[in-house]
Amino acid sequence: MNQSATNQDALYQHICELVVAARQTVARGIDLVQVRTNFEIGRHIVEHEQQGKGRADYGKELLTHLADRLTSEFGKGFARSNIAYMRSFYLAYAGRAQIVQTVSGQFAAPFRLSWSHYVFLLGIK
Repeated sequence: MNQSATNQDALYQHICELVVAARQTVARGIDLVQVRTNFEIGRHIVEHEQQGKGRADYGKELLTHLADRLTSEFGKGFARSNIAYMRSFYLAYAGRAQIVQTVSGQFAAPFRLSWSHYVFLLGIK
């Protein structure tokens, strides 16, 4: 193999590494936005249930209704069980949420794990 081909192979390998790293970073960023979105969905559900009261009755019908409508609109990812996890996630991690002033700061959340990791943690008693 000549020097030019070796240099081209090395260049190609470096570019491949950059592309793979960029894709992993994008995927990680998307997952963190999804975690924050799920937290916010949980917050909205809890606030709706409480309607100004300190505590609320847990409304299974509400979660089923939301799951049906959201699944119809957006597809998978909004099963009743996942909606319930979003609600539980908010209740478990509400103290970690940061109050933000800007829309861009809205997703600068304290969450570092993937959604599946948080779902796993919620199952631990």
